[in-house]
This record gives sequence, C-alpha cells and structure tokens, in this order.
Amino acid sequence: MKLSSFLFITTTALILWTGFLVYKDTNDPSKRSVTNVNYDLQESIPSSILFKNNEEGYHFGRWKFPPKDITFQEELVYSPANVWKNNLMTKKWVYLTLSNPKYFIAFAVVQLHYVGLAFVYVVEKENPTVQYHYQHKVPLGFGVKMAPSPVEGCTNYSSSFMHSDHPEISICYAPIDVYRIELNINLTPNDNSFQSKRLIGSFAVNIHETLSFSFPLDNNKYRPAFVVKNSGMFVNGQMKFGEESEYFEGLAALDWTKSLAMRETMWNWVSFSNTLQVSYLQKGSTTPEISKSSVGINLSTRVYDMNGDSIENALWINGTVYILPGVEFSVPKEPLKENWRVSLRNKNSEEKIDLVFTPYGSTEEHTNAKIVVNEFVQPYGVYNGIIKLIKDSAVIEIQVVDTFGVIEDHHAIW
Repeated sequence: MKLSSFLFITTTALILWTGFLVYKDTNDPSKRSVTNVNYDLQESIPSSILFKNNEEGYHFGRWKFPPKDITFQEELVYSPANVWKNNLMTKKWVYLTLSNPKYFIAFAVVQLHYVGLAFVYVVEKENPTVQYHYQHKVPLGFGVKMAPSPVEGCTNYSSSFMHSDHPEISICYAPIDVYRIELNINLTPNDNSFQSKRLIGSFAVNIHETLSFSFPLDNNKYRPAFVVKNSGMFVNGQMKFGEESEYFEGLAALDWTKSLAMRETMWNWVSFSNTLQVSYLQKGSTTPEISKSSVGINLSTRVYDMNGDSIENALWINGTVYILPGVEFSVPKEPLKENWRVSLRNKNSEEKIDLVFTPYGSTEEHTNAKIVVNEFVQPYGVYNGIIKLIKDSAVIEIQVVDTFGVIEDHHAIW
C-alpha cells in the first residue's frame, strides 16, 4: 500500500471513530423514538423538514413535491457532536440517468466529506457491453459542491478544486421546475479495441410529480434521511459524443439524497424509464384503454422500510406518481452475469410486480479498509416483465419490454 493511501485511510478511520464516539454519547434512545408518522402521499408540503422547536425533531412523511428548506438541525446549532454529524455522518448524492433509443447515460456526484466521488458512463444501446466511463475520488470532498436543496442551487463536480468554476458535471435547478445539466468529461471504454470519447452535453430535465420523503433512520427523530425520487421525466438537449453531435430527446430518472446515514447501510434498488404500453381497465368495463405512455419506476428494500415494505417504491405514468407495495430481490451469485428478479412481497395480492433484469455491464466500487467498507455493484441492462396495480377503481397493467435501467446491491460501512 502506498504511504499516501495508508495515511488517508488511517486519518479517515480516526475521524470516523472519534465522530462515532461523540455521536453515541449524545443520543438517549428513550428521548428520540418516532411514533404515528403518516406516510400517505401528501399534496401539501411543509416549508421545512425541521420543526421550529428542535426538540420535536423533523417532519416525517411523503410528499408529491419536495420542501425547499431541508436544513438539518446539525447545521443550525453548534456543538462538537453536531460538527461531527454534519461533516462526517451526513451523506449527500445526486444521481441521474438519461435514456433515449440510442444512448443510456448515468452520472452521480457524491459527498461523504472525508471523500467525494463522481462517476459518468455512457452506453450505446446497439453495443451495450461496451461502456465508456469515468470515475474519480477526491480526498475530503474537494471539488464537490452540493446544492442546499433539490429545488435550489447547483450541484457541481470538478476534478481539480483549483478550477471549480469550470465543473465537469453541473446539475442546477431552474425556477421553472427544470434541472439544467452540463457535462464535459473524457470517457474511457472498458474495451481496449475502442478509443476514448469526450462527452459534451447540455440537457434540460422537466420535473413532474416526485416521490419526496423524510424518514427517521433507526426510528430516531433526530436522524433523518431526506430523499427525492423521480422517473419518467422528459429530457432534451444537445450532446456531442466523440465526433458525433446530435439532438437528445428521451426520459430521465433522479435520486437526490441527504441523510444522516446509519454507520452500516445496505440496500437493493431498481430504477428505469421508458415509453411502454399501458392498459387501463375501468371497473365495470370489459374493454381496456391501451396507450403508449412515459413510464418510470423506483423500487428498493432494506433501507427505508416500514414493516418490511420500502416507502420509496413508486411508479410514474405520464408524470403522475403512484405508490407501489413492497418488493423482494433475488440477487444472483454472479450479479454481472446472471439474471436478477424483483417481485412483489405479498404473493396473495391482486396487484403484481414481476421483473427480470438482464445485465450488460456495471459500475462498481470495492473498498475494504475495515473501518470504511463500500461494496457497491450497480449493473445496467434491460428489464422485462409485468406491473399490475389497482388505483381508483381501475386496473393498470404495464408490459415491460427490453427497458434499459439499473439495479443495485450496496453494502456500506461509512
């Protein structure tokens, strides 16, 4: 191991361990438990997720649109414990995918404070096993700037913090409910028979109804996770990939997260967007209405669960969000080679989710420094299957056919 790597890992370990001790001493379980949270999807949203009286903790719930003020208590009140929690325990990331018939583009900016991370990859769907990618870590999060809210400001990544005014990745909220995205980054293929290509892109993602929620981790009213998920959003723009310049029009998906994450965190996750055939059968009718619609989905387990069902499971049809029930993942022994399966937990339900995912490639991270562990595998590939839900006296059925998306298995000690 290089001396620089050893010093970085040792310093990180000491910081995290000291922070853990400080945090542990400031939490009395008898004073922090959460009861009677309403997770029905709400039209009205609080102005802030933090109650004015800090002793009450946070607003927890699910909303169709995110609150603007997502300030955590640790950012307002100075104490040694709050400094540790705000600077080391708070995890933030913004992740997006853009998909059209030709390209699948995924990118993320991550701030863990002791390290920042960014990745971008592009897949040409005609040759999906070839991935053009970029991934870089920045010590102490230098070069990473996170927006204060999903509806305010910019999230930027610069590989050199000395040139942060020219970010390689920029994700900015515009007041007309649009994310403006700028990408300018060189990507390396995973196959040496192909040449590197520079991606230069300018995109506008139109925001529709979201699944926004605040969740008490460890049932602790002082330990929130604030998350915005969205999928099936219309995106357009201009891009140049290598020597090819073209207009881009497709669908986008979003994961915007700010969390006082648990020391050990695990999850499985599904995300995709596509134009698919949707069937609506109204109660009392024998003839369904069939149409092509923009469809997006977000599914997970093991991280924001209530009684075994994740509160972040949702489906979007033409911009309208619908809550989905709990699912279970069948993760294969060889996740980059074998099919995955995602199905409904409740086998007796009249509703149905049955998806088979076939991987083509992946982005991944494997770090085991004992006190810091990150085992992250996110294959990209195609989904096939069926989704059936019952909403407002109508049966909605979606045939999922060769739909590009991602699936994930993640275990972190951070």
